[in-house]
Amino acid sequence: MSDFKIDNNRYFIFCCFVLLFLLTICPFILFKYPILVDYPNHLASFYIQGNIDNNQWLSENYLVKWEIKPYTIIEGLGGILAKYFDIFLVGKVILISGIVFICSGALLLRKYINGSIDLWVISIFLFIYNHVLFFGFVNYYVSSGLALVAMGLWVKLRNINYIVKVLLFSSISTMLFFCHLYALGIYAIFVVSYELGLIKYSYDKLSMPNIINIISQFLLPFILFVIWWNGNVKNGVVTFYNYGDLTTKIVALLSPFSFDYGQNDLLQILFTLISILVIRIIYPGGVSIYNKMKIPLLTLLVVIIIMPSSLAGNWGTDFRYPFIFMVLFVVSIKFDENNKNTVYFRRYLLGLVLVVTCYKIYYVSNIWNRINPQYQEFENALQYVSPGSKVLTVQNDTGNLSGLDARLYHHMSALSIIQRSTFWPNLFTYVTPIYPTIKTEHIDTAWGSQLTVDDLVSNKYKNGYTYAPHAKVYWENWTQDFDYLISIRFENLSTIDIKNLKLKFRGSFFDIYQIVH
Repeated sequence: MSDFKIDNNRYFIFCCFVLLFLLTICPFILFKYPILVDYPNHLASFYIQGNIDNNQWLSENYLVKWEIKPYTIIEGLGGILAKYFDIFLVGKVILISGIVFICSGALLLRKYINGSIDLWVISIFLFIYNHVLFFGFVNYYVSSGLALVAMGLWVKLRNINYIVKVLLFSSISTMLFFCHLYALGIYAIFVVSYELGLIKYSYDKLSMPNIINIISQFLLPFILFVIWWNGNVKNGVVTFYNYGDLTTKIVALLSPFSFDYGQNDLLQILFTLISILVIRIIYPGGVSIYNKMKIPLLTLLVVIIIMPSSLAGNWGTDFRYPFIFMVLFVVSIKFDENNKNTVYFRRYLLGLVLVVTCYKIYYVSNIWNRINPQYQEFENALQYVSPGSKVLTVQNDTGNLSGLDARLYHHMSALSIIQRSTFWPNLFTYVTPIYPTIKTEHIDTAWGSQLTVDDLVSNKYKNGYTYAPHAKVYWENWTQDFDYLISIRFENLSTIDIKNLKLKFRGSFFDIYQIVH
């Protein structure tokens, strides 16, 4: 009999969970800008949706079109909220809702797999600040939480009336399709593998009624997918998939533990993994995986290993599923309460989780604290940009940023859309409800790497040339097509010596030039 009685004290579990949740969302509350790579783009998308009807400059540069395609529900929710609330508050609400969904899904799964919610469930907070969040994959981050909730509901309600079940879970699957295709994918993988696991360990046979029972909920999402895929604009997908190298795969596998793979972050990962190993060696035995979760975990692990780093033009596909795998792994652990080692193993592991989680919150807060003043400085300087103008950004190669990642500045210029209703060519058009107008489509790209001054000077390609999946040249005639050039130069103090450029504002790490036509 375990002497770790407090583990089953509901009040204590509730207090611990709420405390860790509040600690986790503290950085979102304390800082105006959650510094995440793609996050400014999503904010700008929300802002356009919420203000385009009463903003002449936005309506000249962008269109909002709703079509049958993924990635629309979260974008649409942000757009609706942006009509009534401050855009920076809206962004935080969307991000925090993702954490709420992830936590809710984990609680549901732990309850219905384990039979009750125990203190162990707080281990999921170890994976909230992960590499997906670092890149600001807002739609997927929130949608993955919804997928976890859907998994928990399936485990609980899989035996309800067939017609009710088909209607309910067809609606859920369809919702996930419109949230994010990868969220629907991981939910489908879980449902199929979970049912196969139940068949294997209950010795039931795989019959046609069972197959129909499993796949019927995915019929409507499949039809929607076919419609979307056939009508999808193919922006020059050079290769359907790319695996990358061994380092890329290792980075993907460790992504649940890492935020940005900075030096201190890597030390944290090393400390965490070694500590888990040492605790396990000292206290062996007493821990296993629930039988019904073995097949789902094994299936998902295989999918993670074989998942390419880019698929159908989508980059970063290999590190999207690992953190969901870790959440599922945590909620699937079974403790042998009659084994004395179990008590101490769980106790020290939970202590480790608490320490590492608090450190990750501090680590992320430190990054955001250092960059927020820079973002604010940039936002203030946008007063030198004329409303409705067309803005181009270049970013210098940088050496030492005192441990900061230069990619956190890649989409900072999207703030010009919010502050000055500008056109900025690197917004996520086409894949979201935002589209360029006829006047701006020739200088727009759905995705694209950050330009350098050399790209502008060399000017090797014509507008419209596709140089990477969904990325096309838009800067061929930049001196005529754009009104301002933003140079993110970091520690480089030199100015750009190009004809037609007039320096309007010099910041601590950026310059704003007017392009004289």
